[in-house]
Amino acid sequence: MFRRLFILIILLALGYAGYRYLRPYSSRPATPEAILEVIWEHAAPKKIDPNFVYAIAMAESSLRPTAKTKVARGIMQLTKPTWGDMSDLKYRHAWNWEHNIKVAVDYLQFCKEHLERNGGLSYPVLAGCYRFGPTAMKRRGYRTQDIETPNKIYKKLFAGERAPVKTPKRPVGR
Repeated sequence: MFRRLFILIILLALGYAGYRYLRPYSSRPATPEAILEVIWEHAAPKKIDPNFVYAIAMAESSLRPTAKTKVARGIMQLTKPTWGDMSDLKYRHAWNWEHNIKVAVDYLQFCKEHLERNGGLSYPVLAGCYRFGPTAMKRRGYRTQDIETPNKIYKKLFAGERAPVKTPKRPVGR
């Protein structure tokens, strides 16, 4: 009896903010406009082009928060090892598209810093690091010209287009 009462008090103390943090799904619909706003919120302060991040989201999942493969999940298609390296949240939170984007941008920042330490940053190579990992790109000599992929967006990213997909219009003042 005491244990149940204690758990109830803890849950109430967490309140809505704590509940939102702990729950695995977002309460906001994943509209293209909302997705772009969350991307701007996390990417712009890290000096990563939000349009580039939006293109990766489109390439990875067509902006579907429930996208899933054998090894990755969510809008940014994060793997469990990458999620574990970048977040303290359990991997089930990768289904929350807002958390998924934040963790993906943190991973892009990690890749960006790796590239800056190892010969320079370019968006095509940053896209390669995101897609294949920094170690795999280092083994390739950080070359993207010879990467073969059926994904048309990644083809454009690897060729040097920073924003190969049309993004929704941002509200004035943002």
